[in-house]
Amino acid sequence: MKGLSVYESVLKTVELGFELIELGAAHEYEDNALSTLRKIKNFPSVSFTVHTLFPPLRKRVWFNPADGLSKINKEIIDGLFESASIVDALLISIHPPVFNEIKLMDVNLSNFHKLEIGKPNDSNESKGNVFQLM
Repeated sequence: MKGLSVYESVLKTVELGFELIELGAAHEYEDNALSTLRKIKNFPSVSFTVHTLFPPLRKRVWFNPADGLSKINKEIIDGLFESASIVDALLISIHPPVFNEIKLMDVNLSNFHKLEIGKPNDSNESKGNVFQLM
């Protein structure tokens, strides 16, 4: 969120003495994010967790497990597990599903998108979608 690349972010965090780093949605899209992971996994004494939406997609989206295994969700999940595999992540985290339509709005001062919560989706269908995704 400070305009740093993934590598620069990890390097600064290591220099501050942290030994556990989460890779997540706050990073911006990078063409070479997976190559970068192969470089940063070799930092001594550092462990990683990976949060959904890492590696970031070119276009910001809201990841919702209640949408099931859509094309975009499959891309997100595949990238999440590939990233976790590269850095031998200790933990993979995914936010719980939202059973409403969600729309990304403008970016706020913290560089996060505001959300617009839309109409409720069918909860039984949404639950089935979550199980499909998992």
